Amino acid sequence: MSLFVFDVDGTLIDRDQVFKKSTIKSLEKLLKEDNIVAIASGRSYFGIRKFFDCVNAPKNKKYCICTNGSEVTDYDGNTLFKSPLKLKDYKDIFKFFENDNNVVCFCYYKNFIGYFKESDFLDWECNSNNMKPLKFFKNDDDNINIEKVICFSSKLNYFSTLNIDNEFKEKYNIVQSSRYFLEFEPKGIDKSSGVNVLKEHLQIDEKDIYTFGDAGNDLEMIKKFNGIAMGNAIDEVKKVAKYVTLDVKEDGVSYALKNILKVIK
Repeated sequence: MSLFVFDVDGTLIDRDQVFKKSTIKSLEKLLKEDNIVAIASGRSYFGIRKFFDCVNAPKNKKYCICTNGSEVTDYDGNTLFKSPLKLKDYKDIFKFFENDNNVVCFCYYKNFIGYFKESDFLDWECNSNNMKPLKFFKNDDDNINIEKVICFSSKLNYFSTLNIDNEFKEKYNIVQSSRYFLEFEPKGIDKSSGVNVLKEHLQIDEKDIYTFGDAGNDLEMIKKFNGIAMGNAIDEVKKVAKYVTLDVKEDGVSYALKNILKVIK
Protein backbone atom coordinates (compact mmCIF):
# COMPACT_ATOMS: atom_id res chain seq x y z
CA MET A 1 0.00 0.00 0.00
CA SER A 2 1.24 3.48 -0.92
CA LEU A 3 0.14 6.95 0.14
CA PHE A 4 -0.12 9.69 -2.50
CA VAL A 5 -0.42 13.26 -1.23
CA PHE A 6 -1.53 16.11 -3.50
CA ASP A 7 -1.51 19.86 -3.03
CA VAL A 8 -4.53 21.63 -4.56
CA ASP A 9 -3.74 25.04 -6.06
CA GLY A 10 -1.06 24.82 -8.71
CA THR A 11 -1.09 21.01 -8.53
CA LEU A 12 -4.57 19.50 -8.86
CA ILE A 13 -6.06 22.71 -10.25
CA ASP A 14 -4.80 25.79 -12.08
CA ARG A 15 -5.89 29.39 -11.47
CA ASP A 16 -9.17 28.73 -13.29
CA GLN A 17 -10.14 26.51 -10.30
CA VAL A 18 -11.20 23.71 -12.67
CA PHE A 19 -10.63 20.14 -11.46
CA LYS A 20 -9.92 18.47 -14.81
CA LYS A 21 -11.76 15.26 -15.69
CA SER A 22 -8.44 13.72 -16.71
CA THR A 23 -6.99 14.42 -13.25
CA ILE A 24 -10.06 13.02 -11.51
CA LYS A 25 -9.92 9.87 -13.65
CA SER A 26 -6.24 9.39 -12.78
CA LEU A 27 -6.96 9.64 -9.04
CA GLU A 28 -9.81 7.16 -9.39
CA LYS A 29 -7.49 4.70 -11.15
CA LEU A 30 -4.92 5.18 -8.41
CA LEU A 31 -7.53 4.47 -5.74
CA LYS A 32 -8.77 1.31 -7.45
CA GLU A 33 -5.42 -0.22 -6.56
CA ASP A 34 -4.15 -0.71 -3.01
CA ASN A 35 -3.44 2.99 -2.48
CA ILE A 36 -4.51 5.84 -0.22
CA VAL A 37 -4.86 9.46 -1.37
CA ALA A 38 -4.59 12.56 0.80
CA ILE A 39 -5.13 16.14 -0.26
CA ALA A 40 -2.79 18.53 1.57
CA SER A 41 -3.69 22.17 1.27
CA GLY A 42 -3.70 25.54 2.93
CA ARG A 43 -7.45 25.26 2.46
CA SER A 44 -9.79 24.16 5.23
CA TYR A 45 -11.47 20.76 5.42
CA PHE A 46 -14.47 22.26 3.62
CA GLY A 47 -12.25 23.54 0.81
CA ILE A 48 -10.63 20.13 0.41
CA ARG A 49 -13.76 18.01 0.72
CA LYS A 50 -15.36 19.59 -2.35
CA PHE A 51 -12.56 18.17 -4.52
CA PHE A 52 -12.71 14.72 -2.93
CA ASP A 53 -16.46 14.68 -3.57
CA CYS A 54 -15.62 14.63 -7.29
CA VAL A 55 -13.49 11.49 -6.92
CA ASN A 56 -15.47 8.23 -6.99
CA ALA A 57 -13.69 5.98 -4.51
CA PRO A 58 -14.28 4.44 -1.06
CA LYS A 59 -14.18 7.15 1.56
CA ASN A 60 -11.82 5.14 3.77
CA LYS A 61 -9.15 5.69 1.12
CA LYS A 62 -9.36 9.51 1.23
CA TYR A 63 -7.80 11.81 3.86
CA CYS A 64 -7.48 15.55 4.34
CA ILE A 65 -4.39 17.44 5.52
CA CYS A 66 -5.97 20.81 6.19
CA THR A 67 -4.68 24.35 6.70
CA ASN A 68 -1.06 23.44 5.97
CA GLY A 69 -1.01 20.54 8.41
CA SER A 70 -2.63 22.12 11.47
CA GLU A 71 -5.48 19.60 11.18
CA VAL A 72 -5.64 16.10 9.71
CA THR A 73 -9.00 14.40 9.17
CA ASP A 74 -10.58 11.47 7.43
CA TYR A 75 -13.00 12.02 4.54
CA ASP A 76 -15.93 12.59 6.91
CA GLY A 77 -14.07 15.27 8.86
CA ASN A 78 -13.24 13.17 11.92
CA THR A 79 -10.10 14.68 13.43
CA LEU A 80 -6.93 12.58 13.62
CA PHE A 81 -4.72 15.49 14.67
CA LYS A 82 -5.16 19.15 15.49
CA SER A 83 -2.75 21.91 16.53
CA PRO A 84 -4.66 25.21 16.67
CA LEU A 85 -3.63 28.80 17.01
CA LYS A 86 -5.59 31.19 19.25
CA LEU A 87 -7.61 34.27 18.36
CA LYS A 88 -4.92 36.21 20.25
CA ASP A 89 -2.49 35.17 17.49
CA TYR A 90 -4.81 36.60 14.86
CA LYS A 91 -5.14 39.82 16.84
CA ASP A 92 -1.36 40.19 17.06
CA ILE A 93 -0.75 39.46 13.37
CA PHE A 94 -3.63 41.70 12.30
CA LYS A 95 -2.19 44.54 14.39
CA PHE A 96 1.21 44.10 12.73
CA PHE A 97 -0.33 44.57 9.26
CA GLU A 98 -3.17 46.93 10.23
CA ASN A 99 -1.62 50.08 8.78
CA ASP A 100 -0.29 48.38 5.65
CA ASN A 101 -2.79 49.17 2.90
CA ASN A 102 -1.27 46.47 0.69
CA VAL A 103 -2.25 43.62 3.03
CA VAL A 104 -5.52 42.13 4.24
CA CYS A 105 -5.49 39.62 7.08
CA PHE A 106 -7.98 36.85 7.93
CA CYS A 107 -8.18 33.69 10.01
CA TYR A 108 -9.80 30.28 9.55
CA TYR A 109 -12.25 29.29 12.28
CA LYS A 110 -14.26 26.06 11.84
CA ASN A 111 -16.31 26.60 8.65
CA PHE A 112 -15.84 30.38 8.77
CA ILE A 113 -13.28 32.88 7.55
CA GLY A 114 -12.90 35.34 10.37
CA TYR A 115 -12.08 38.98 9.86
CA PHE A 116 -11.74 42.26 11.73
CA LYS A 117 -11.82 44.39 8.59
CA GLU A 118 -13.81 43.65 5.44
CA SER A 119 -12.15 43.31 2.04
CA ASP A 120 -13.18 42.53 -1.53
CA PHE A 121 -10.96 39.48 -1.25
CA LEU A 122 -13.10 37.99 1.54
CA ASP A 123 -15.93 36.84 -0.76
CA TRP A 124 -13.48 35.13 -3.12
CA GLU A 125 -11.77 33.28 -0.29
CA CYS A 126 -15.09 32.16 1.17
CA ASN A 127 -16.38 30.92 -2.19
CA SER A 128 -13.22 28.99 -3.03
CA ASN A 129 -13.29 27.21 0.35
CA ASN A 130 -17.04 26.63 0.81
CA MET A 131 -16.87 28.77 3.95
CA LYS A 132 -18.78 31.73 5.37
CA PRO A 133 -17.54 35.11 6.64
CA LEU A 134 -17.56 35.83 10.37
CA LYS A 135 -16.74 39.19 11.92
CA PHE A 136 -14.57 39.12 15.04
CA PHE A 137 -14.13 41.98 17.48
CA LYS A 138 -11.05 43.14 19.37
CA ASN A 139 -12.63 42.25 22.72
CA ASP A 140 -13.49 38.65 21.73
CA ASP A 141 -11.96 35.91 23.88
CA ASP A 142 -8.23 35.54 23.16
CA ASN A 143 -8.42 31.78 23.76
CA ILE A 144 -10.79 30.92 20.93
CA ASN A 145 -9.13 28.21 18.81
CA ILE A 146 -8.49 29.04 15.16
CA GLU A 147 -6.86 26.97 12.41
CA LYS A 148 -4.53 29.50 10.77
CA VAL A 149 -3.95 33.15 9.90
CA ILE A 150 -3.70 34.11 6.23
CA CYS A 151 -2.55 37.41 4.73
CA PHE A 152 -3.21 38.44 1.14
CA SER A 153 -1.67 41.16 -1.03
CA SER A 154 -2.69 41.91 -4.60
CA LYS A 155 0.89 43.07 -5.22
CA LEU A 156 2.95 40.31 -6.81
CA ASN A 157 5.60 38.89 -4.42
CA TYR A 158 4.91 41.68 -1.91
CA PHE A 159 5.69 39.40 1.05
CA SER A 160 9.08 38.34 -0.37
CA THR A 161 10.66 41.65 0.57
CA LEU A 162 8.61 42.37 3.69
CA ASN A 163 10.47 42.52 6.99
CA ILE A 164 8.59 40.23 9.39
CA ASP A 165 8.97 40.74 13.14
CA ASN A 166 11.58 38.31 14.58
CA GLU A 167 9.19 37.50 17.42
CA PHE A 168 6.74 36.16 14.83
CA LYS A 169 9.45 34.06 13.17
CA GLU A 170 10.27 32.45 16.51
CA LYS A 171 6.64 31.81 17.41
CA TYR A 172 5.09 30.67 14.11
CA ASN A 173 5.81 28.63 11.03
CA ILE A 174 5.45 31.32 8.35
CA VAL A 175 5.20 30.26 4.72
CA GLN A 176 4.59 32.08 1.48
CA SER A 177 2.08 29.71 -0.09
CA SER A 178 1.94 31.66 -3.35
CA ARG A 179 3.10 34.95 -4.78
CA TYR A 180 0.12 36.61 -3.07
CA PHE A 181 -0.30 34.78 0.26
CA LEU A 182 1.55 34.64 3.55
CA GLU A 183 0.32 32.08 6.08
CA PHE A 184 0.94 31.58 9.81
CA GLU A 185 0.76 28.18 11.54
CA PRO A 186 1.95 26.91 14.93
CA LYS A 187 5.71 26.36 15.11
CA GLY A 188 6.67 22.91 13.85
CA ILE A 189 3.46 22.48 11.86
CA ASP A 190 3.47 22.16 8.07
CA LYS A 191 2.21 19.77 5.41
CA SER A 192 5.12 17.43 6.14
CA SER A 193 4.02 17.02 9.77
CA GLY A 194 0.51 16.28 8.46
CA VAL A 195 1.88 13.55 6.20
CA ASN A 196 3.70 12.11 9.22
CA VAL A 197 0.39 11.85 11.08
CA LEU A 198 -1.04 9.75 8.25
CA LYS A 199 2.18 7.73 7.99
CA GLU A 200 1.75 6.63 11.60
CA HIS A 201 -2.03 6.29 11.44
CA LEU A 202 -1.94 4.10 8.34
CA GLN A 203 1.34 2.35 9.20
CA ILE A 204 2.85 3.14 5.81
CA ASP A 205 6.59 3.00 5.18
CA GLU A 206 8.22 6.33 4.27
CA LYS A 207 9.52 4.88 0.99
CA ASP A 208 5.90 4.30 -0.08
CA ILE A 209 4.82 7.92 0.32
CA TYR A 210 4.68 10.25 -2.71
CA THR A 211 4.02 13.98 -2.44
CA PHE A 212 3.03 16.42 -5.20
CA GLY A 213 3.29 20.21 -4.96
CA ASP A 214 4.46 23.51 -6.37
CA ALA A 215 4.72 26.23 -3.71
CA GLY A 216 6.53 27.24 -0.54
CA ASN A 217 4.07 25.48 1.74
CA ASP A 218 4.79 22.20 -0.12
CA LEU A 219 8.55 22.43 0.27
CA GLU A 220 9.01 20.31 3.41
CA MET A 221 6.79 17.42 2.29
CA ILE A 222 8.43 17.41 -1.15
CA LYS A 223 11.86 17.30 0.49
CA LYS A 224 11.11 14.61 3.08
CA PHE A 225 9.18 12.08 1.01
CA ASN A 226 9.25 10.98 -2.64
CA GLY A 227 8.58 14.48 -3.92
CA ILE A 228 7.20 15.29 -7.35
CA ALA A 229 7.39 18.97 -8.26
CA MET A 230 4.99 20.39 -10.80
CA GLY A 231 6.47 22.00 -13.91
CA ASN A 232 5.10 25.32 -12.66
CA ALA A 233 6.67 24.87 -9.20
CA ILE A 234 8.97 27.47 -7.71
CA ASP A 235 12.68 26.73 -8.07
CA GLU A 236 13.12 25.94 -4.37
CA VAL A 237 10.60 23.09 -4.66
CA LYS A 238 12.10 21.74 -7.87
CA LYS A 239 15.56 21.65 -6.29
CA VAL A 240 14.49 19.31 -3.49
CA ALA A 241 12.10 17.14 -5.55
CA LYS A 242 12.94 13.61 -6.63
CA TYR A 243 11.09 14.16 -9.90
CA VAL A 244 9.72 17.11 -11.90
CA THR A 245 6.56 16.57 -13.94
CA LEU A 246 4.66 18.71 -16.43
CA ASP A 247 2.91 22.00 -15.67
CA VAL A 248 -0.51 21.92 -13.99
CA LYS A 249 -1.94 23.28 -17.26
CA GLU A 250 -0.81 20.03 -18.91
CA ASP A 251 -2.17 17.83 -16.11
CA GLY A 252 1.25 17.13 -14.66
CA VAL A 253 -0.33 14.94 -11.97
CA SER A 254 -1.64 12.43 -14.52
CA TYR A 255 1.62 12.55 -16.47
CA ALA A 256 3.66 11.73 -13.37
CA LEU A 257 1.38 8.88 -12.28
CA LYS A 258 1.45 7.32 -15.77
CA ASN A 259 4.91 8.07 -17.12
CA ILE A 260 7.23 8.79 -14.18
CA LEU A 261 5.94 6.63 -11.33
CA LYS A 262 4.13 4.23 -13.69
CA VAL A 263 1.47 3.37 -11.10
CA ILE A 264 -1.51 3.74 -13.47
CA LYS A 265 -2.06 3.19 -17.19
